[in-house]
Amino acid sequence: MSQPPTPPPEYDRHPELAIVSLLFMLSRQHATGCRAMAESIAAHFRFVANDPRYADILRNAAQRLGMEWQGLLDAADHDGNVH
Repeated sequence: MSQPPTPPPEYDRHPELAIVSLLFMLSRQHATGCRAMAESIAAHFRFVANDPRYADILRNAAQRLGMEWQGLLDAADHDGNVH
């Protein structure tokens, strides 16, 4: 899995915001098919996977899910749609 981008500063004090953001984006992705949102989902899974404040089981799940989302991005159409 690639290195996570630098998380927003709010995540330093409130790591739960990464989970809240993930849940929101996951609930909307199916309706939009937007590549930028899918990239953000993959990045947020990387944030969670690499944050030692989360339990190992959550970090492991985030790592696996992040790899799946990255695979979707790698296989996506070049027109920006991710389904």
